[in-house]
Amino acid sequence: MTLDDLRLAGATEEIIAAVDAISKREGEELEAYWDRVEANSIARRVKLMDAKHNSDPFRLAQFKSDERRERFRAKYAKIIQIMGSGF
Repeated sequence: MTLDDLRLAGATEEIIAAVDAISKREGEELEAYWDRVEANSIARRVKLMDAKHNSDPFRLAQFKSDERRERFRAKYAKIIQIMGSGF
């Protein structure tokens, strides 16, 4: 679905801006992505809640590999640290 599709479906410009902010762009540097997400309060809140959900110990326990589980735990902890600092 594109941003124009969202407009045609009746989404508000505020929601469209949040979806645009949280959408990754091909070839984009990670820091630019984080800056854009952090600058939009809705996108930041969604990303933070997503990371908290994904870092739930029960969900992480589903990974068979300790290495993979730790990699994702660290990834989500970093996201929570970055996104959570704005609240």
